Amino acid sequence: MKLAKMSYISQIVATVGVIPAVWGIFDQTEKARMEEQKTQALLRLTAFPALDGVIQRDRAERENVEKAISELKRVRTNGGVKSAFPTGKTAYHGIPGLADAGRHYEYLGVMVRLGYVEFEPIFEVIAFPDALWNEMEASGLLAMIRTESWSTPEEPLPDFWVNFQHLRSLYESARNPKAPTDQVLDPQSAADRIGHWWREMTSRP
Repeated sequence: MKLAKMSYISQIVATVGVIPAVWGIFDQTEKARMEEQKTQALLRLTAFPALDGVIQRDRAERENVEKAISELKRVRTNGGVKSAFPTGKTAYHGIPGLADAGRHYEYLGVMVRLGYVEFEPIFEVIAFPDALWNEMEASGLLAMIRTESWSTPEEPLPDFWVNFQHLRSLYESARNPKAPTDQVLDPQSAADRIGHWWREMTSRP
């Protein structure tokens, strides 16, 4: 009987001894979770100035978007881009507002792709310029640049507006959850393509 009592007491003592250890693990885990929440909250707060800057820039670029759409329509109904411009590059820089608007949405696509700005708030507050993209396709300029001509008649630029297109796919997916999105490039590949894009977009004809 005494042996049974001693065994029972030993079990209680062992259990009581384990409780502080378990509580210590729980406490550390909870503290780590709270620190992570604080970090995420801080990151969101620091992202607001960047997001606000993007919104302000987008508002300013809307005028360029409208100019580009209007001119693309005019060119399309008056012989087409190939008859009006010798190369895709001259068209891109020659159509009022197009280069500035294109750089803006390429830049926005880069920021989203590389994680500098979250897509969800972008989707909520910035309207995607569908009319501009559609007119680039309808006029044939997008295909001309990507498959036929950029700097010279036989030198296309296949990755033209690749980040703009990625942004478009994200909008389409958000509007229609079943729509596929473009695959995200790995950081090095993205950096290489962004560098190439930047050199081409900033070099005047």
